[in-house]
Amino acid sequence: MTAKDHIQPDRPLLAGGEKLRRDAERVGGGGPKFHPQSLADARTRLAPQVRELSAAMEDTPAALRGARVVFEATVLPNYLANSYFPAEFFREADLVPVGTRATKGVYKTRGKIEEGWQTKSYLLAGDERSVGKIAQLLEASAGGAARAAQERLRQFDIVRLPTVDEIIRSRPEVSDAELLTWEAVLHPAVDAGGEVTKAEIEIVLGKWAEWIHLLGGEVAVDYERRVHGMTFVPVRLPASAVEDAARFNPLRALRPMPKVRPFPVGPLRVTLTSSELPAPPPGQRPQSDMRVAVFDGGVAGVLPQVAPFVNAIDVTTEAATDECLAHGTMVTGALLYGPLGDGHDLRTPDFGVDHFRVVPAPSSDVWDVDLYWILDQIVELVTTRGYRIVNLSLGPALPVEDDAEPHAWTARLDELSHSYGVLFVTAVGNNGELDEATGLNRVQVPSDMVNALSVGACDQRAPGVKWERAPYSAVGPGRPGARLKPCGVAFGGTPSGPFRGLLAGGTVGEAWGTSFAAPTAAHGIASLAARMGAGHTSPDVLRAFALHFADSPTSQPTPEVGAGRLAERYDDHWNCAPNEATILYRDSIERDQSISLPFPLVGQAVAGRMVALSWTVVFTAPTDPTDVVEYTKAGLEVAFRPHSRRFSLRDPDTNKTIVLDVQEEGERFGQLLASGWLPSVLPATKGTERRGSESLKREGGKWETAMHFSKRMRARSLHEPQVTVNYLAREDGRLAVAPPLVFAMLVSLRAPIGVDLYTAVRQQYPLLTPLAAHLPLRLRA
Repeated sequence: MTAKDHIQPDRPLLAGGEKLRRDAERVGGGGPKFHPQSLADARTRLAPQVRELSAAMEDTPAALRGARVVFEATVLPNYLANSYFPAEFFREADLVPVGTRATKGVYKTRGKIEEGWQTKSYLLAGDERSVGKIAQLLEASAGGAARAAQERLRQFDIVRLPTVDEIIRSRPEVSDAELLTWEAVLHPAVDAGGEVTKAEIEIVLGKWAEWIHLLGGEVAVDYERRVHGMTFVPVRLPASAVEDAARFNPLRALRPMPKVRPFPVGPLRVTLTSSELPAPPPGQRPQSDMRVAVFDGGVAGVLPQVAPFVNAIDVTTEAATDECLAHGTMVTGALLYGPLGDGHDLRTPDFGVDHFRVVPAPSSDVWDVDLYWILDQIVELVTTRGYRIVNLSLGPALPVEDDAEPHAWTARLDELSHSYGVLFVTAVGNNGELDEATGLNRVQVPSDMVNALSVGACDQRAPGVKWERAPYSAVGPGRPGARLKPCGVAFGGTPSGPFRGLLAGGTVGEAWGTSFAAPTAAHGIASLAARMGAGHTSPDVLRAFALHFADSPTSQPTPEVGAGRLAERYDDHWNCAPNEATILYRDSIERDQSISLPFPLVGQAVAGRMVALSWTVVFTAPTDPTDVVEYTKAGLEVAFRPHSRRFSLRDPDTNKTIVLDVQEEGERFGQLLASGWLPSVLPATKGTERRGSESLKREGGKWETAMHFSKRMRARSLHEPQVTVNYLAREDGRLAVAPPLVFAMLVSLRAPIGVDLYTAVRQQYPLLTPLAAHLPLRLRA
């Protein structure tokens, strides 16, 4: 180690970008004005469906329903915007929304009809009286509130009870008599008065237990768990009885209980080598008091490279297995040190690790409830001990499904992340080579969390060398609110270039898998958090750093690698080059507020040059697991406005728009205003290159919790560039009042080499201050 390893940077990242903030006028948006069907069309289409629904409800035995019956009402794809939420119709018919389900529909415009468009079905709790009111609205004209409710009927395409195929998520190929553990998900239980009550929940659960008993099964009442009104509970049931079980109306989903991802999984294989471990680091305690939690298979705590920095805690009473210990030790070593390289000198870790051994889970002769037990331990320990960063290289062997509600792991951990400020770094799974057509290669639970840093694997270490996604690494997209999954990739090894890490017995292990990519990324993130200090960091800031400084993918699709290859450490990124400046913004915004966040670009310094701009916006969202289509309850609309004097004008007659500079083209601007053209309220926006999936682009992406943008422009096209940010929130599918939303943004400005942009920014924007480091930096000379 040389003296240069500890030099402080000359041009550190700048903080305080939020001090440049200005209020902005909110720009109203308009939805589609074309209605694909008239009210008369809706009556013709829906009336017979409502009669069938009424008959089906009458035929549903009291033992197979709650106080209300849950049915589906599918909307046309033209009405997905929150402004079209049919509150008047639900209120007039006394219907209670209990969630949504993703489905496909026919999208109609004046010029074309397209099938297979993404849309949604509202899951509604109603009774016979409610269906009667729907029939009345379809039959006669009305006034007042009833008229507004009638108009909403034109939005709907299908009204019916859910089908068995929608409820049964998977049918394993086993004998009919075989007893299996299934995971049942029940809707929020709505009583006759339209409220979700504990009493009604108990009534529904009692009926469910009786029904399963009649079918020759049993309900694991000790493992009943509730998240946002939904109930998750294991049941033991013969395979032949699953169709009858699905007749229970309050049942939302039934699937075979997923297993814990096994050790090994897919191509992951731990092997011993003849290599010896590097010498222990010089320190005998971490460089900070921060602790990172790991839930895995145990750790060989006697290793001198591990013992001073790791608390090994047995949570399970089962004996440790060699396989689980090998996995857990390599995961923990990767978290402390990253991958081991040739001649790798171990640096004293910046943080300590608490490793909780949760596998093998306590055995059961009957129930396959390992996942429920492990999740309970994670929730309890993270909640009571206050961890800010948690590494998960295990989870359910269950890929995300677009039309399925979030799994209990995803729902509970997303809620924990939002409520307690926890960043979960999760491995996406090693199923990337499984069948694409059936979605078996998609990212696995809980890496579909919207608030997590979900990590896939690549074949080469950062930085520098060319890299590609490791073939086994699971791919996206993720669920709504987190379509950009994986968030990024890190080195996880391949058979030809394995990951090398710590093993018991003084040897180096070789393996490959996303299990090791996740702690490699967490190593950099946790070191960054320790360096910034507890008072200056948050999950939003850490995720923003990870995405912002990722090596951008070139030809690789973003659903496979996300934002790109994540950094193993952020020491080099802490210091800006002379021709660049990176600024951290940490701010909050009120519901329905619009603000302007200027970029501190100095025009004189970059005059006549090309300028590269990139910015990353991240926030932690509250979630609603009952709402599959709109899982996140908060969103930010981010618009780039590169030139403060250039405004759009629109001809109201032809809808033609042009952009003019109000200073340089003021005369023409005035002439158009005089002739009736309408100016934009804010400067004109500019399209950007955005890392995202096709799904993200189709949906607009305003409800995503992490967004990265980039743009290269001539300096003459930039004048006081800014982004405007607008905060939207929703409840039960409609826009709603909500508390302020905290977010983080990183902005990087890069001029050609030879331009001293950093100094110019420091001189012109004294409010921006260097980001202080609480630990020594190791910078490349």
